[in-house]
Formats: sequence, C-alpha cells, structure tokens
Amino acid sequence: ASGDAGDFVPFVVELEHGVSSAGAAYDIVVAAPLNEYFELYAGSVRCSAVDCTIVSGNGGSDTGVSVSIGTSEPSVGVIEIAFDTRLSETVGYRTVNVSSVVDVTYDSSSGAGGRADAVTASAGVVVSMSRVAVG
Repeated sequence: ASGDAGDFVPFVVELEHGVSSAGAAYDIVVAAPLNEYFELYAGSVRCSAVDCTIVSGNGGSDTGVSVSIGTSEPSVGVIEIAFDTRLSETVGYRTVNVSSVVDVTYDSSSGAGGRADAVTASAGVVVSMSRVAVG
C-alpha cells in the first residue's frame, strides 16, 4: 500500500485456525501496538469472534489495539479483527517506508498456564512524497 500524511489506512487481521489442527486454541490475544507513524481512530476496532473482548483500541487515548478471544475451534473459519488508522504528520520526514506489527499469542492447552504459542505478522505502507512549491 502507499499513502501520504493524513491518509486513511485500514488494518484487517485474519486469524485462520486450520481444520487439520489437532485441537482448539485458547486464551488468544491479538496485539497491535502502533508506532508514531499511525494514529488510531478511536472506536474503530471490530472483531468477528463471538467471544471477543476489545481490551484497548476504542478509547480516545489508546495508541494500540489489544483483543482477546476465549477459544477458537479448528472449524470456526476466519476470525477478522479490523481497525482504522491514519498516517501521522511524521511520515515522510524520517522514512518513506513504515510498518506495523501484529502479535498473536495463544495457548494450545486449556486452563491456567496452558502450553503457550505465538505468531507475528507485519504490514507495511510506502509513503508518497508530495512536492510543495515555496516562494
């Protein structure tokens, strides 16, 4: 994707629990700490899972997104977590390539202290530079 300061940047995280999996995933946490190049639209976090709790991201002062999902069975299909950001005014000054990371942690055994696993994904935006005539 590409953009400039102030441009809208939607994020959609798709979690797919394969049907060939041996069992459910428990205590799933999806975290997207946004860096200084992205500004979160408060109230924009959405989650398609039935037992999804939006921990952070919908408050006016939140600077990242955190969502928890109790259980995901192998047959559940794709779970979508979506939120909206805009590129901050600092893009283009320090770098023309910005990215954000999404971390997913989960247990493959139920109960307190279940067997922990994790995955990480990253998405990037190339910032387009606008020329401004001076004088």
